[in-house]
Amino acid sequence: MVHQSSKSFEFLTTRLSNAVVKFSKTVVADGPGLPSVQYLLKNRAQVMTQYQGNRASKYRTGAAGGDTPYKSLLRLYTFFVVGWGSQGRQEVEYFWKQKDWMLLQIPDPQDPDRVRLGILVVLVRLLAKDFNVLLEGGLQRGEALPSPLRVSNPEEKGDIVLETVPEWVEQFNRVTGDKNEWIHVPDAVGYPGVNDPGLSAEFKEVGVIVKEPRFRLKLDA
Repeated sequence: MVHQSSKSFEFLTTRLSNAVVKFSKTVVADGPGLPSVQYLLKNRAQVMTQYQGNRASKYRTGAAGGDTPYKSLLRLYTFFVVGWGSQGRQEVEYFWKQKDWMLLQIPDPQDPDRVRLGILVVLVRLLAKDFNVLLEGGLQRGEALPSPLRVSNPEEKGDIVLETVPEWVEQFNRVTGDKNEWIHVPDAVGYPGVNDPGLSAEFKEVGVIVKEPRFRLKLDA
């Protein structure tokens, strides 16, 4: 069952000044084919209905011109922003099973929206990090992930090709030029603070305050 919050959030920008956190609403314009963070947060229920049930798989198999790593990344971006962890996990596992897809193939979206671009950047970095842990543990791209998620015998893995990120991902620094300015992306509860537990270190590194994504491919003990 899909849990949908009735709350509608915008995301906030905070700036540290004399130990006082100042909040201001941030509005981001929509880009071609890619909704803004603002739009997704204000239309959670509509977006989730769009992908509910088996509709997400239809978007994958019925993608115009065929599916691509970039299209999959955009779906993951959507699921992440609306806080839909289960659908995000399905998207990550789907990407993993496309053995011919490499993260290095994802083109630069050349997005003028620094917040949206920053989220895309971190998502690619997280995929590379998690995929490489699995690859180094002997799992193979193109195969379904085991449940529980455990690596096979690393000593028998042979030669592997690790994931690398595109140049536009590697070169990205921060969503804002001010190291004291943060973008807060809410979940169904509200806005996480800069020092809250459970934050994503990778997102915080680029100036985005958000909880750790629930789609991460964490190994089971």
